[in-house]
Amino acid sequence: MRLIFLILLLFVAAGGLSEGSLLSKVVSGVKKVGAKIKNVSIVGYGKLTNATSFLKLRSKLSNLKSKLVRTIKQTPQRVKALMEKLKNMRAWFFDRDKINPEGDTITDINNNTGITDDVYQGDMVLTEEQIEEINQDTDEQLAETNSSSTPKPRRKRQALVDQKYPANIWSEGVNYYFHPSASMKVRRVFTKAAALWEKDTCVKFVQNQRADARIMVAGGAGCSSNVGRIGREQKISLGGGCETVGIASHEIGHSLGLFHTHSRTDRDDYIDIAIDLVTVSV
Repeated sequence: MRLIFLILLLFVAAGGLSEGSLLSKVVSGVKKVGAKIKNVSIVGYGKLTNATSFLKLRSKLSNLKSKLVRTIKQTPQRVKALMEKLKNMRAWFFDRDKINPEGDTITDINNNTGITDDVYQGDMVLTEEQIEEINQDTDEQLAETNSSSTPKPRRKRQALVDQKYPANIWSEGVNYYFHPSASMKVRRVFTKAAALWEKDTCVKFVQNQRADARIMVAGGAGCSSNVGRIGREQKISLGGGCETVGIASHEIGHSLGLFHTHSRTDRDDYIDIAIDLVTVSV
């Protein structure tokens, strides 16, 4: 059962079969740096008055992704067993018809847009402080793993609780506004997604462009979001192909501070990952 669950997880991560859940998005994509900077500007990650700072942050994120891969280890026997299971399932998952030209999943859309090198786990926009904290946790985990034959508990978290907690949670409601680039379709699906969060949680959304901490909902390039409340203007990008309630709900989850389910602290109790089958974009 554990192996079957792993197979399903890997296909969801690779194909993004469930945009509405926080379960996927390990993706890849390489574009020219100039095009990436242009895309980031459109998405609204920040006005890039200093391209050097952007490239520095991008380099840190790339180094972090490579380091995280080293924390995932599988025996050759487990990988072989997994590959045998995949033989009969690959066609069903990967040879399916494509519906939307931009892509049918967050993975496809962001890969086609060319922003995957600039985001974490496929669609999360991290601050420099967040990258440094995850980097430190990863260094500690690698050091403990290398000094012991017993795997150490993972420090990745399902929700963001860092040194800024509780300032990084939306304790007084989530302030947001729509950027002019947000189409009527983007506005409609975001409003519906926010209503679903309000229905099932105690979270409240308030349209307020003047709040110090606020979410700018924009069109632009790809599907992405900052993680948690960062204390100033932050962004949710719902570009071409991202205008669905499921994707909007997914990105709102990141803005609230949620990571992907495959980053849960108890992940390794339930699944194995064959890293050879994953394109590194962590």
